[in-house]
Formats: sequence, structure tokens, C-alpha cells
Amino acid sequence: MFPLDIESQITKEFKNEANDARNILEEYRKQPVASLRTIRCLLALSKGDIEKNKGSYDTAKGDWRDLILWAEYDKDANRRLQQPF
Repeated sequence: MFPLDIESQITKEFKNEANDARNILEEYRKQPVASLRTIRCLLALSKGDIEKNKGSYDTAKGDWRDLILWAEYDKDANRRLQQPF
């Protein structure tokens, strides 16, 4: 189980696919580079789209720094995803 902010975001963003999204994130969580920050980044990038979540998951397995760059530093926002949503 994830912290409350992540669980809430999964439910909010994925609605009917929340269990599938949670399973993808649980699988990612087993990776040595996984952290709550990178999990929040995965959620921010996927925007409720399970296919985007899978794509971001693949990116995170390759280089988690790309994931943080894309999620935290885009043209519209500067997020601090090491903090709860």
C-alpha cells in the first residue's frame, strides 16, 4: 500500500482502472531506483492514462532522472514531487 496522497491520486486519476495502475506502480516499486518521488512523477506524467503510465514506467526503469525532469520541470509547472500531492 502507498501513502494516502498517492492512493488518493491513483483513485482520482485512474477511476475504473485504479487497480491496474496500482499494480503497475507496485511492480515499479520493486525496482532499486524506485522512490515515493518517482512514483509521484509516474502519476503526474500519466494523467489518468494507463498506457502513458506503462510508458512512463518503462522510462523510469531506464533512467529515473529523465522521469523527474519531465514530471517536475515542464513549461507549465514546477512541481516538487518529493512532497505529497
